[in-house]
Amino acid sequence: MAKPDLCARVMSLDKNIMGAFLLRNGTLDQWKMRKGLKLPEPEKVSTMMFQRTLVHTLLKEREEYVGRMQYNLTSYDQVDIFHFSLEEPRDNYPLLLVTVKKPYDHELLVAKVLRTVKGWHQTKWT
Repeated sequence: MAKPDLCARVMSLDKNIMGAFLLRNGTLDQWKMRKGLKLPEPEKVSTMMFQRTLVHTLLKEREEYVGRMQYNLTSYDQVDIFHFSLEEPRDNYPLLLVTVKKPYDHELLVAKVLRTVKGWHQTKWT
């Protein structure tokens, strides 16, 4: 069971954050999006989340050589999508996706999200 408010906390960090998505085992566990935005049809969401989890899992395999993964960035013309690694049991492949509309302050946003994730880890599980 997820801590209930990570996505809401992340959404409050910056007006350019369009959505926050918590995945476990490739499945959307919780999410928040800006009003007026909608998720695609369920089949498309399922495929997209599986693909993001696959990329994340491949990147995590390098950790034994280069240290713990903090985040990964995929940059498109209009938005950036961050993969933030979560410190949960690795067997459920936890992943926080954050979609951000450009322009924004990259370093400031990353620092805020990492600080929020760290604080979230320090609270008790529900």
